[in-house]
Amino acid sequence: MTDAEADAYMKNWTSMDESVVQLRQKYVPTFRKVLSAKNTLLFFQLDRRVGLMIDLQLASQIPLIEP
Repeated sequence: MTDAEADAYMKNWTSMDESVVQLRQKYVPTFRKVLSAKNTLLFFQLDRRVGLMIDLQLASQIPLIEP
């Protein structure tokens, strides 16, 4: 992997993370209209944990790059 490819990969990766955060923030007010603050938080905690488990499974299948 070249430095340019590594930079592009990192840019895409962080951009995707930012998009996910923005999407979650977009839906917080919608959830708050029908759920209490605690239940909204619980939903997003569970959503985050499931996402982390998926990320971990994917990461374990992808080898680290060679420096």
